[in-house]
Amino acid sequence: MQTWTQVYRSLATVGPAVIRLVPRDAEPLPRLFASWSRGGPAVLPAYVAGAASRCGPGARATERRRDATGTYRHSPGRDWDISALTGTYRDSPGHSTRSQHLPCRLPASSTSSLSVRSFSDRAAIDADVTVVGSGPGGYVAAIKASQLGFKVVCVEKNATLGGTCLNVGCIPSKVSGSSYVVLSSGSSAPSVEQREAGPRLSGLSLNLEKMMAQKSGAVKALTGGIAHLFKQNKVTHISGHGRLSGKNQVTAVGADGSEQIINSKNILLATGSEVMPFPGIQIDEESVVSSTGALSLKKVPEEMIVIGAGVIGVELGSVWQRLGSRVTAVEFLGHVGGMGIDMEISKNFQRILQKQGLKFKLGTKVMGATRRPDGKIDVAVEAAAGGKSETLTCDVLLVCIGRRPFTQNLGLESVGITLDNRGRIPVNNRFQTAVPRYPVRNNHEE
Repeated sequence: MQTWTQVYRSLATVGPAVIRLVPRDAEPLPRLFASWSRGGPAVLPAYVAGAASRCGPGARATERRRDATGTYRHSPGRDWDISALTGTYRDSPGHSTRSQHLPCRLPASSTSSLSVRSFSDRAAIDADVTVVGSGPGGYVAAIKASQLGFKVVCVEKNATLGGTCLNVGCIPSKVSGSSYVVLSSGSSAPSVEQREAGPRLSGLSLNLEKMMAQKSGAVKALTGGIAHLFKQNKVTHISGHGRLSGKNQVTAVGADGSEQIINSKNILLATGSEVMPFPGIQIDEESVVSSTGALSLKKVPEEMIVIGAGVIGVELGSVWQRLGSRVTAVEFLGHVGGMGIDMEISKNFQRILQKQGLKFKLGTKVMGATRRPDGKIDVAVEAAAGGKSETLTCDVLLVCIGRRPFTQNLGLESVGITLDNRGRIPVNNRFQTAVPRYPVRNNHEE
């Protein structure tokens, strides 16, 4: 039978040293582990205070037990033969070794050969399916897999679940859109249909702070709903940046640097996409913003320039135009809506937005942007086919040139997965990678 020859580091690290116990009665390992773990790692540091400075050969340790109220009390205790040089502790004859916590710290001279582990480290866990990413592709797959009887773990690097869509994408933009629809309906002249419909609001004004609070409330409710679904369907949520660290293994690195290892039979990569940067223009999410920062501006800018008139650019540009900003969208292509849009739809969409006051400079490329001392931003542009350059000025510059797959720093090379020339993970018609057991949820365009 296996005996207790060394307390696992996560339970017995009471300082910079790992304590070794050699009980005379050779207690079976599982029973000793259970008795020690009742104190828990969070309790162990408190045991150092009383006797740490007195540790040495023949030192006397004290024992802590819970009283009826659950409070830990010191009591005269057990005699432990303490060897400060070897880190080996032997119990006095005739005493049991169970449920005892050693309040001793080894001297620095004896710790050089001992390993160190913080209490934030966690034991590895096992799973049937590990999902990296909790966006619409990830959380739905995680819940469905759990409903089918698999043990599922979902790793998410952000503080809340839901990915880009729920937190800084589709949902907040639509909530903001609903606000300006209400505002515009009360500030513009009523149409024939509105007059025939009856009573109508008038004299409405914008409260941007409350509008943003409403958006945040909607996002919080929906992301909290996913957390509830995870709990209801027994999906384990681990917060941290997930990366492949070996065959059938994912390591989640928390914000504090702690690591959680998940050994998984199958791994689903659903990491979604991220904002594509514009070369030479640094995004600070204040005056030079991406689609994320555009949903959290503190005030309505007087002038806004949007780089890119694709679906994201024209949506967010139209939001701020309706809220009172003068918006100009600069697009390299000769039409709005991005590549792949039907030309008839694109032309009609552009006509509608122009009637609302949105301005477009199509077939135009951005050469660079410069911040002025007064805080405004000068944007240098010229015709895509070449020609005279022009400088546009704005209070806020919105960069919306598209999104790219979030596939960096995922440890793909550790398992032999290579990316294509657009940064995507190659998959077959079943979304499986070239390496078995690593499927991919294709939500790069999210």
